Amino acid sequence: METAFSHEKEELERVLSSGNFPRAPLQGKLLRFICQEYFGGRVDRIKEYTLATEVLGRGPDFDQNQDAIVRVEAHRLRKNLKEYYQGVGANNPVQIVLEPGHYVPKFVTRTRTSATAASADTAHPQSQGEPPVGVVQFHGGTSGQNVSRRARRTAAWVLAVLAVVLTLLLLRWKSHSVQPRDQPLAANAAGLEGAPASPEPDDAVRILAGYTRGDYIDRQGKRWTSDRYYSGGDISSQAHQSIARTTDNTMFEQWRRGEFSYDIPLQPGDYELHLFFVEPEFGPGEPHGGGETSRMFDVLLSGKHLLSDFDILGDVGRSETADERVFTDIHPSSDGKLHLRFVRKIDDPLVSAIELVPCLQGKMRPVRIIASDDTYTDRNGNIWLPDRYFEGGRLLSDKASIKGSPDPDLYLSQRFGYFSYSIPVAAGSKYSATLHFTEAFFGPGNQGRGGVGSRLFDVYCNGTVLLRNFDIFKEAGGENRALAKTFHGIVPNDQGKIFFNFVPVRNYPRINAIEVSPE
Repeated sequence: METAFSHEKEELERVLSSGNFPRAPLQGKLLRFICQEYFGGRVDRIKEYTLATEVLGRGPDFDQNQDAIVRVEAHRLRKNLKEYYQGVGANNPVQIVLEPGHYVPKFVTRTRTSATAASADTAHPQSQGEPPVGVVQFHGGTSGQNVSRRARRTAAWVLAVLAVVLTLLLLRWKSHSVQPRDQPLAANAAGLEGAPASPEPDDAVRILAGYTRGDYIDRQGKRWTSDRYYSGGDISSQAHQSIARTTDNTMFEQWRRGEFSYDIPLQPGDYELHLFFVEPEFGPGEPHGGGETSRMFDVLLSGKHLLSDFDILGDVGRSETADERVFTDIHPSSDGKLHLRFVRKIDDPLVSAIELVPCLQGKMRPVRIIASDDTYTDRNGNIWLPDRYFEGGRLLSDKASIKGSPDPDLYLSQRFGYFSYSIPVAAGSKYSATLHFTEAFFGPGNQGRGGVGSRLFDVYCNGTVLLRNFDIFKEAGGENRALAKTFHGIVPNDQGKIFFNFVPVRNYPRINAIEVSPE
């Protein structure tokens, strides 16, 4: 009789007994622990603190904001798994997946045509590789009948041509279609159905300015290198109790300051540039006092101004608040480098981090945020990063079974209370925004009882009302139903932000996810 998780347990032993993990005992220990907790139904224990103290040897005073050991080892484990499944594990029937920013393992069943096809793949290296997860592969002839090599090649060629044609038709359809507004997801997936996947690019460049302790893995699973490619300036640092609008204090606790420049080697292509700042010294209650215009500087790209008379405090409205500015249509100079220069106007320039990410068709990549501590990958392969850019409110998980969405897990946690989001985007473009909701507290079958009128709130965007006396239960047609509200033509404010403010009218607002895309 087949036991629970028998195939998954066999796969775990296959992976751990391979040549990849004896060289990395810590990663093997980490993988075995998270899988055993998963098999035992104890996924609530697969958290950063538990992994640090029970697997990686940290003490009970472990602070994940000061010690990135779990994120570093999880990053190495993901890389090791990727190498394994691209090599000796390419034909395994099950694949262990550890998503970025997430520690609970997933076991994905991988499709294969037949033993004959597998042996043919081994005989012909050009056809080797990991079969796409969830893709139905072509079978020629009747069941149990071997497919000839020529037939397989013909079928593969036909499928490749069809895939290209369908992709072009989809892109053409999307370019001429208009997203319906304010409809339940049962009728309109509001960006989830048919949306192009946007996996995290491998060729992104991320630098923590002033950071000297090697690579750093942030709360979203992204890898940042220590400070490099700079000239001039010096390093300053300051531990913060809490920095607003970020869940990752470490990224803003050191910076490069003075007059300095960065000459960053970069592959040819178009990029989006993200510059990260925090004002650590000026403002009410800060060591140097003062306020707006106490620090002003210019940022130049290849001699041209990106930011003029830039004032971090004026940009975000207060000190010790994370600030992020985004620029698109960025590309290296003829010498293969990106040249950034920080020039003093009033007091020293400073920067906390620099990120360069390849653009999608010359536009900013979509921003997808799920109100959760964990990363989520939807059915189309789009990655929703953990909650960020918020201030106020709190996170809660829901136990409800969500209806009306192809991705019900997108709605299993929420931010609720009196809160706002300040989402940085590139200036000069218009954006669409989709807000995802479900009413999982009020309703006849839910804990809060009630129904229509039990929760009412307003939503503002850059000071303009988007939703007035909004009632999720009423709009969605009942409790525990997914609802998306899509808005077009949104123009960022002068600080390059799309600012959403959620204001209670009757009981607190709540939201499950936010998606912002260039139009």
